[in-house]
Amino acid sequence: MKTQTVAHRLPLLLNPINRLMRRAVRAHPPLQLLPYAQAELLLTVEAEPGISVRGAAEYLQIAPNTVSTLVRKLVDSGRIERRERDGDRRSSALYLTPLADQELAVWNEHRAAVLSQALNGISLSDQQKIEQALPSLVRLQNELERIASIGTARLVELGPEAT
Repeated sequence: MKTQTVAHRLPLLLNPINRLMRRAVRAHPPLQLLPYAQAELLLTVEAEPGISVRGAAEYLQIAPNTVSTLVRKLVDSGRIERRERDGDRRSSALYLTPLADQELAVWNEHRAAVLSQALNGISLSDQQKIEQALPSLVRLQNELERIASIGTARLVELGPEAT
């Protein structure tokens, strides 16, 4: 398959898969549902313990004041802990609390069970092809992160050979 074709088809497949996964997982929640933005912030802090509010805002591509509001709600609910960063009261590091760790473990198991059920509904051959594609998808994710860190404006300036 040509790169151009894959570049057009892949987002058209991945976006609905992600949306359908969320919907299937949330259809029979194992725990109280959190607003999606709060859940995304928890997943971000899980992936990057000690991340700052600004760092989380950049990662999630939302305004820092929005992240601050989400953090405040998650601190109030006992799911996130703010710690002073290097004695600077203006900057804090975000960490999950044991409650959030437990809840995320339950949700991760639930998500894996839902996806396992879906995978069991397709052929063994298709399951194997998906498994074989995982390392390539990780490399694609890493490359997209690299490109995103360069910035779109810089890529346009450098031209196609920059990537």
